[in-house]
Amino acid sequence: MEGKTDYFTAAELRARNWTERIIKKLNLTSCGTIPNPECSAATIKIYDRTLVENCEATDEFKALVKADKSKKKGELKEEKYRKERLLKEVEDIEIKVEYVPEPMLIKMAMADYNTWNIEKRQTFEWASGRSDRRFQQKVRHNYIRHKLTNYDQIIHEIAKKIRGEDEYAEIRSILLKRIKQALKAAAENKNKEGKLPSSESKH
Repeated sequence: MEGKTDYFTAAELRARNWTERIIKKLNLTSCGTIPNPECSAATIKIYDRTLVENCEATDEFKALVKADKSKKKGELKEEKYRKERLLKEVEDIEIKVEYVPEPMLIKMAMADYNTWNIEKRQTFEWASGRSDRRFQQKVRHNYIRHKLTNYDQIIHEIAKKIRGEDEYAEIRSILLKRIKQALKAAAENKNKEGKLPSSESKH
């Protein structure tokens, strides 16, 4: 077969269902190294092809592969359940919001932003009514999240249950969506309360 070598690389072993556990269990040792094509300063371990193929023909190897696949399947199933439980917990968490009407909200947000940066004694862009609208909205959203909701408390409580940056981003997105919904509901309630006296006066 053209291109066939008398060895397998570690990557090729993994593609053939070899794991670190199986390699140790069968005492498979490297027969040398070859230059790493992606990094001239590194090398890649290689394993004798005949020895590898002889091991793969044994019942022990087949049993170890089957056991590893079964274990991996169980781990994937457990991970799926863990993720589902976490997402359910996030969906069920009570979102607490404090409603502040505009234009008071943006003024409070910019004042808080400026004060925080002054206290940190760091160079920053001063927030004011003359600031770029996108910048103002960023300051406003951060103020709402950290000062007017229980977002920080929720993240602190579930932080140990979150695995990886992707999962954190997913959880954060869900919470921000729920915060937006809660703020909208709070604003609607305030509007209804504001209209209540005039409605009662008609009776």
